[in-house]
Amino acid sequence: MQQVFLNTYLKQVQEVINAGKTLQKIANDLFEFESKESPYAIKTKYVFDEIKITIKKLEKLKKDKVTIGVIGQVSSGKSTFLNALIFGDRILPAGIGRVNKKAFKIEYGDAIEVIYEKNDKKISETGEDLSKLREKLTILNEEQSLSECITIRYPKEILKDLIILDTPGIDTLKEKALDAAARNDWRIVSEIVGSADAIIFITDIDQVFGKVDKELWKRLKDIHNEKRWIVLNKADSIYKNELLTPEEKKEEFEKAKRIFAKEAFGSENWQKFKIFTISAQEALIGIYKNDKYRLEQSKFNEFFDTFKKAINENKIKEFLKPEIKVLSQDKLKLNELIKDFEKDLKNRLKILEQKRELTVEEKEKIKEEIEKAKPILKEMKDLKDKFYKYYEGELKVKLKQEFRAIVKRTIQKINILDLFKEKKRKAFLQEIQEQFEKRISQIIVEVNSFQYFEMFLEQAKKFQYILEEPKDSKSLTKIIKTLDAEEFEKLLTKEFAKTGRWSVARLSIIGMGVLGRDVILNLVGKFIAKQLAKTIIRALAGILGVILSLWTIRDILNLPQQVKEKIRDKIIQEITPQLEKAAHDIAFLYQQIMEEIYNKIDRMKEELMLELKTSNASLQEIEKDKIHIKSCLEYLEKLNKKLSLLQFSL
Repeated sequence: MQQVFLNTYLKQVQEVINAGKTLQKIANDLFEFESKESPYAIKTKYVFDEIKITIKKLEKLKKDKVTIGVIGQVSSGKSTFLNALIFGDRILPAGIGRVNKKAFKIEYGDAIEVIYEKNDKKISETGEDLSKLREKLTILNEEQSLSECITIRYPKEILKDLIILDTPGIDTLKEKALDAAARNDWRIVSEIVGSADAIIFITDIDQVFGKVDKELWKRLKDIHNEKRWIVLNKADSIYKNELLTPEEKKEEFEKAKRIFAKEAFGSENWQKFKIFTISAQEALIGIYKNDKYRLEQSKFNEFFDTFKKAINENKIKEFLKPEIKVLSQDKLKLNELIKDFEKDLKNRLKILEQKRELTVEEKEKIKEEIEKAKPILKEMKDLKDKFYKYYEGELKVKLKQEFRAIVKRTIQKINILDLFKEKKRKAFLQEIQEQFEKRISQIIVEVNSFQYFEMFLEQAKKFQYILEEPKDSKSLTKIIKTLDAEEFEKLLTKEFAKTGRWSVARLSIIGMGVLGRDVILNLVGKFIAKQLAKTIIRALAGILGVILSLWTIRDILNLPQQVKEKIRDKIIQEITPQLEKAAHDIAFLYQQIMEEIYNKIDRMKEELMLELKTSNASLQEIEKDKIHIKSCLEYLEKLNKKLSLLQFSL
């Protein structure tokens, strides 16, 4: 076997494999962040599957020996052929009819050795005498308890390169004519045909001209032409025929080949098939008796020389032609995959660069907003502190005094006796409620216009993020813009009844106070005034009930004016905590508003700082990806050049 040639060729193939594996690896590395496998890796795998099949064939050729399967019809002279080829004597069982009942594996050995299995036990017998070998094989061939295949090791030079698989003869393939033994023989033949590197088919040349079962011949079409040798045996029946001229003998041989080619392969062009006419019997006699003329006449050497060429370098190359074509195509596929991959990587690099530019631009905007937020927050904190001082020092006291004055003025106008009258009492309470609603509404407007609060909101407006439209389509901002006063009051009342707090009103002012505070100023003011007034009046009604229950109408009529004044003072005194709470609620509401807006901007600043940190991380990741892609592109370029240098030729 020509190891140098095969080793060189296999090295080239391995380079294609390595290049493909590298392509697959870098494709998967680059696409590992995706949920699916890289499409380039998948396509490369398809190419690998083809290359793997080829590499297996090449690795098999690299082995020291080539396996030759010998098949033939019953009485075709198959055993005689092998006796001439290997032993130069009648060693394998031969004769008329179905002689071989076993398969024989013939391989090289330093000494004669027969190996077989009996009752699942492996047995090995050695010897030096060919006659004893013949006797042993004859006995083993008939032994039914033995394994189907008997191995023969023999010290013959040709066997250093070959393993011969001799099969039982096949008589027919017609289903009805097949008995159990014939079916088993065909199974053995099929297995050997599938596993052998080459097949020698032997048939009797006389059967070509006769009416015999030629079904087996047609099965030969399934064996690749490069793998198949056809031997038309017993050709001495023609070349020994003294009635024929040399030209007629030649014509008979060609006719036999032509008929066989047509019957077996459907073509009369027999030259494109490896068909030989020989006489194994004459060859065996010539070898045994050292009769060179007889051996030459048998044309056995003509076949044997061709057979030897089939296993030398030229025939290896011939065998490799289709494999070279496949490998060349696979190499081109890998080249195309690399080009597509390079194109994709360059596009990804372009996208990354665009992403980097956008990220840098966004980063600068974020930094600008963060710097802008710092002085705004400082100024807002100062204004918030000033408002707190105003809230604690003036606003609560002022509101408390005004609320007391409203109650005092109203209660002084009414006759105490009228408080015992339900209608008069209701009118009194209604008047106080209306005055409270009116005044509290005015106070809300005044506080909204208060210098520190106005300045606070103006600072908030400078921070652009708070000016953005809320993402929630059902936000209070959008609801308020579409609702009329009555609907908005229902919304606030519902929330107040559920929570007992001014959360909706407060959030409305937060949202609209910066985006468009004047839109709902009066609505919120009136609502808060009404709710506070109702709370105060409910408390006042309860206080009146308690105080008036101490006297009857007659008692009141007889009370001096001084006592009546004390009753008025008592009413004012009892209602004062409610008035203080109302004053506190109004002032505290604005404190919450400012705190909420301040905290919101402060949170936005923190979010921007987090975004800035994320942007920096994104830029680092982008740069990392760019470096990786550039590295892949450089490697792919080298890989492509390396593949381009690989030339598969014979």
